[in-house]
Amino acid sequence: SMPLTAGNHVELLADYQQSIDSMIEAIGTAEQYVHVEFYIMALDDMTSPFFDALDAATARGVEVRLLFDHLGTRGIPGYKDLLKRLEKSDISWHAMMPLKPLKWRFRRPDLRNHRKLLVVDDHVGFTGSLNLTHPSYNKPKNIKRGREWVELWMRLEGPIVAAVDALFAADWYTESGEAVQVLTHTVGDLPRNPRETVN
Repeated sequence: SMPLTAGNHVELLADYQQSIDSMIEAIGTAEQYVHVEFYIMALDDMTSPFFDALDAATARGVEVRLLFDHLGTRGIPGYKDLLKRLEKSDISWHAMMPLKPLKWRFRRPDLRNHRKLLVVDDHVGFTGSLNLTHPSYNKPKNIKRGREWVELWMRLEGPIVAAVDALFAADWYTESGEAVQVLTHTVGDLPRNPRETVN
């Protein structure tokens, strides 16, 4: 039920490496927070610089919050290495919709959170179909056959960034119980009649 907004700028990124590089560049500008949410996340040669950028942000005093889907990410090679990297960092993180019956956390395994987004402060956002992993998903069969996923990613500026951040805030609250204040553009930035002024 989010309103349509005007005054947005959207840059389409069709190259996998370019998409990750663009996020790394944006993280480097963060002054207040970085919100990261992906269905699938992996630590590999392509994504390691991304995590380095997050670590550098926390070292500057930036609050970094990170979410990944428990089952989606667990099925990718290197999952334990990812957890070790996160546990050693100052990043605040949670697995979404975890299946941990021994800790009384059990949900339907077929209901997963497939969101893929990143928000830097209140001025830059990203979303699309890309998962935070090498496009082969680090699976030997894919690597052997040269199979790589092709995704479309978007870099966003304008009022739409607050809407993307609101999605993250809802998911973060669900997993952590912590309410995140979303930095929003003023009401004057939003169109009175979205049907007439959508960009």
